[in-house]
Amino acid sequence: RGGGGGAARAQASASQEGTLSPEAKEILFRLIKRPMLDVERVAGGALKKAWEGQRYLTTDDLDQIGVSPSKSSVPFNDRRTLVTLMQQNNEAIVAEAKSKVDAFPGIYEEGGGLYPPIRAERCLKDFHSFLQVVCYATAAGESSFSHPEGVTILRQLYTAMDVPFDPMVEGVKGLRDASKQIATENGVPITAWDEADRSFEHLLEVLKFR
Repeated sequence: RGGGGGAARAQASASQEGTLSPEAKEILFRLIKRPMLDVERVAGGALKKAWEGQRYLTTDDLDQIGVSPSKSSVPFNDRRTLVTLMQQNNEAIVAEAKSKVDAFPGIYEEGGGLYPPIRAERCLKDFHSFLQVVCYATAAGESSFSHPEGVTILRQLYTAMDVPFDPMVEGVKGLRDASKQIATENGVPITAWDEADRSFEHLLEVLKFR
């Protein structure tokens, strides 16, 4: 029973720690092979190294995405500016997500959805993974970034791990709110924010499994 795993990568360390049930481990390994993010389709595979490295986008990654095909009508430089700001402020953005989770009474106490502490630790890792995915999708101009099979497996994993659904969703909304505030404060064109907002909305749709 873990804390979630938006990109499936947060649980990889958990499986090594032996804290997952055999059922959850089996589902996790399937999700690693077929992740929720359609890596090859989004930005023509330009995201592959970032995804596999469990990291935010580098300057080189963004350069490669910038010359990849995109269906977005939003200029790449505007999308790049927003993604760069979100990445530079990732700790503050995730802190806002955590504050949403903190508001749930007893969430960290024995019997709560994020007890014992390792579940809370995974939850924070998950929020970073979620934010990374939104950054990938926004940079690529591909808000419908998921793979149907990966989404199904992800939902199976969440069910097996008894993920606290409502706190997770509220946390993602916190990611979105904090990202929007940063975009507004820095004068990012509204069209670029709309691209990111569509990616957040798609992520929330992916998480609607209960």
